[in-house]
This record gives sequence, C-alpha cells and structure tokens, in this order.
Amino acid sequence: MIPEPKKSETFEVKRTIASLLCAVFLTTATTWLPAQEGPSTAKAKLDALEKAYKESMATWQKEERAKIGSWKEAAKKAKADGKDVPSMPAMRMTPPKAIIAKHVKTAQANALEYAGTDDAIPFHLWALRYGSRIHDKEAVIAAADALTSTHIKSSKLEEVPLTLSYMGRLIGQDKAEAYIHKIEMNSPHADVRARAILARVTNALQEKSVDSMAYKGAKEEALRAAGMATSAAIKAEVKGLIDGRENLVMGKVAPDIVGVDLDSTAFKLSDYKGKIVMLDFWGDW
Repeated sequence: MIPEPKKSETFEVKRTIASLLCAVFLTTATTWLPAQEGPSTAKAKLDALEKAYKESMATWQKEERAKIGSWKEAAKKAKADGKDVPSMPAMRMTPPKAIIAKHVKTAQANALEYAGTDDAIPFHLWALRYGSRIHDKEAVIAAADALTSTHIKSSKLEEVPLTLSYMGRLIGQDKAEAYIHKIEMNSPHADVRARAILARVTNALQEKSVDSMAYKGAKEEALRAAGMATSAAIKAEVKGLIDGRENLVMGKVAPDIVGVDLDSTAFKLSDYKGKIVMLDFWGDW
C-alpha cells in the first residue's frame, strides 16, 4: 500500500504546484504586454533625432510650396476674370527657429541622459551645429563646454575642432579658438590634436598668399599635424590643401588627370598636350 502523505508533505506539493502555476502565468503574461516603443540605444536615438529633423524640414518645405501653389491658382483665376493678379507671397528662405530649437532641446536631453560617456558626444555635437543655425549662443556654449571638459580625453572628438572653428561669429573668435586650443593641448589622441591644429590653420592655408609669412607658418603647422597623425585621411587632407595652393596655379603644369570618357575609353590629360582643352566639371544631387 502506498502510505498516505503527511500534512507537511501535502503542503509542500501544493506550494510547488502554486509556484509552477505562477511562473507559467508570468511567462504567458509577458507576451500580452505591449512591446516597448521608441529607440533604446544612443545610436537609435541619434537616428530618430535626424529622422525627426528631416521630417520637420520636409513639412516646412511642403507648406512653403503650398503657398506658391495657392498663389498660382489665385493668379490664374484673377487673370481669367480680368482682375488684378495678387502679389506673390513672401517665402521663407530658412525654417522658423522654433522648428530647429525643438530638436536642439531633444539633442540636449539625450546628451544629458548619456552624460559622461562617449554616447553623449554626438548629441553635444548636434546641439553645437544646429544651435549655431538659430543663433542659440547658450546651447552652443553649453555643448562646447561639455565637449572640451567632460569629454576632453575621448578619441571621438575629431569632428569637434572644425565645427568649433565656425562658431566665432556667434560666441566670439577668441572663445572659439580657446576651445580648439584646449583640445589641442589636452587630448591624448594624436588624430584629435592634429584635427585641432588643422582647424586653426586651414583658413590661412586656403586664403593667404603662398609667399606670405602667414601661409608659411600655417603650412609648417599643417605638416606638423600630418606628421603626428595616424590617420591616412588627415595626411591626405594636408597634402591636398598644400598641393592645391602651390601646384594648381597659373604657370604650373596641370596634373595628369586620368578618366574614362562617355564612350568608355580611358584617357589622360597628357594625351591632349598641345591641343585646346575645355574641362567641364559638373555634378548632380
């Protein structure tokens, strides 16, 4: 005969069954819960920010085009009725500040969420760029302060110096240069320091006379940046800047451009030596 279970054993069996049923219920219930919506990573949030900005721009442009469409219809009708054609409505050439400001605030909120990590850098950079478009000096300075202090040791700052070089009109040239100098002096990463040097001297390389002391000093600094850089892109950029000023000038032999013509035939510029050549540079976007 099977012995009758003791009361304590019966209690344990019931408790085990109850636990199993509870686990099954919780597992099943999980499938009933709605999926979490919205981006959950910094990259996803950055993509969402860019998407939202583009959508805002598309909506604004559509509204501006609609104004012209309505005017054309009204003008056509007025002309047909023998009435005065209404004046063409003024169109905005730049979006309202409020549209961009909304997205700058989102970037700032995301930067705060990832404060102290490299994930915050793209959001600070976004606020820096787009904050300057709406002349939001406070947003620009806040982003620049964070990038050159909290994140000064990061290897992710290569884009920052050049962006800062465009901020002079808004925050003052001295302040913009001070931020760049801080990166150059304090970053432990050679490529970031090289980018900071180029941000300082590119303007002189592009605009000063090649015979001037300003150009020669800028060239020396650019070559120093290329020498310290580990990035092939930085080295090529420096070479391109210098070659563009010193070799692509009147009186110099043109580079031997190589390409393929519309008939898929390979050619070199030197093939046409002694002939008149017209170069037509074009593009589409």
